[in-house]
Amino acid sequence: MVAAAQTHATQPHPPTHTYSVTCSWSGSTGAGYERYSRAHVGHASTVAPAVRLSADPAFRGDPALLNPEQLLVLSAASCQLLSFLAVAARARIDVRDYQDSGHAVMTEDGKGGGRITEITLRPRITAVTEAAEDRLRRLVQLAHQQCYIAASLACPVTVEPTFEILTPYAFRDTEAAVRRLALVSEIFDPGSRAFVAARVSQGSEPALAVDLGCGPGHTTRLLAAATGARRTVGLDASGAFLAAAHGSPRAEKQAGDESAAGAGLDEAGEIEFARHDIRRVPFPTQARGADVVYARLLLAHLADVTTAIGGWVTQLAPHGVLLLDEIESIDTDQPVLAAYLDHARRLLAARGTTLHAGRLLNTALHDLAAHQPTPDFEVEYNATERLSPPVAAAAAMFGMNLAVWRTDPLFRDREAELDRLATDLAALTSAPPDAGVITWTLRRVAVRRLGSRNGSAPTTQASQEQPPAV
Repeated sequence: MVAAAQTHATQPHPPTHTYSVTCSWSGSTGAGYERYSRAHVGHASTVAPAVRLSADPAFRGDPALLNPEQLLVLSAASCQLLSFLAVAARARIDVRDYQDSGHAVMTEDGKGGGRITEITLRPRITAVTEAAEDRLRRLVQLAHQQCYIAASLACPVTVEPTFEILTPYAFRDTEAAVRRLALVSEIFDPGSRAFVAARVSQGSEPALAVDLGCGPGHTTRLLAAATGARRTVGLDASGAFLAAAHGSPRAEKQAGDESAAGAGLDEAGEIEFARHDIRRVPFPTQARGADVVYARLLLAHLADVTTAIGGWVTQLAPHGVLLLDEIESIDTDQPVLAAYLDHARRLLAARGTTLHAGRLLNTALHDLAAHQPTPDFEVEYNATERLSPPVAAAAAMFGMNLAVWRTDPLFRDREAELDRLATDLAALTSAPPDAGVITWTLRRVAVRRLGSRNGSAPTTQASQEQPPAV
């Protein structure tokens, strides 16, 4: 027997009911629309994953089971999530985390029926991007407009996002970062120069050498000197770094274009710099078909190492060589330096990358070869070398790093801890030689591109938005 419906006379204000859900996803959209996982998790109550349903408890349903109202708002949350990931990936925004809390209100009509009158979604979105928050909000709105479920519902769906924006390049591209990279150059250049010179055929003069993630130009000039290349091109996504590389105010304007027209020519006429996302291939016209391509301490800032290396190989001339110079490990007995390194690992891990990118090289190269019917490259050199600078020099470099990235949202609530670390690093810059030991183990790999049948370098589309390189 069906109970008689309550009337407005006996219940002037029909009751309302609320339904809350959560919807979460983590991963990376940085490699583009085709590459990220669509799998995500939705919760509408404490029930087990099996889809057993009941009515809302207000209508004598089992509170331990899902009800249709919860499924409706969960469907809206799930659709908004998937829609946003799609538009973000196409816009080359690297979304890393999406946590939504969805709420719906159902109002009875006093006649035994009712309807969902409103749904509110409050996603918290973490993205690694240089894009402003306004752009992310526009993408959320676009995703809402393209959401199939929202477009199918009679009730309004409101999306109220908040954002956690992580800068793509963990160590930034400020003037302080330029000074820091000068110190990095002093520490790492001697070993890097020997590595590059040894892998370039003696007596040869490469026509073109390309430096990936050139920053303010230290590695580009090192590459030019070590190879004797007739022309050397440095590529970087940062206009600020390129301006520093040119050493001229005009460079910042020239570097604003990703095309060949955006390249600036060094006064010597042998070194050029161009703005380019180095995870995208083909490279600009002036950097294609290189005899030597070099990347130092760059892979630590890329989430998809395998795709990046595979794309770079295609930009070599037949028999050209790709030289990779990466950190495999850092060991120290100095507690202050160890504390800094823990923070640096955490900072990079939040971006889906690793401080010890050298450990990824063997697996990445194996995977590339395994997915090619006939590999178009061979590894002709693969070894580790150690570097042990004075602790005082390491402390100075780390202190400059800390000053650059300590304002990162990851460390928002740890200012006091970082203040102490900064003080300790500053004190260590004047430490005596016996204050401790720090050793970098660097993996250095040379990948030779094999000659192609038609003598040309194929091009592929690698991943998308690229941070300025180290």
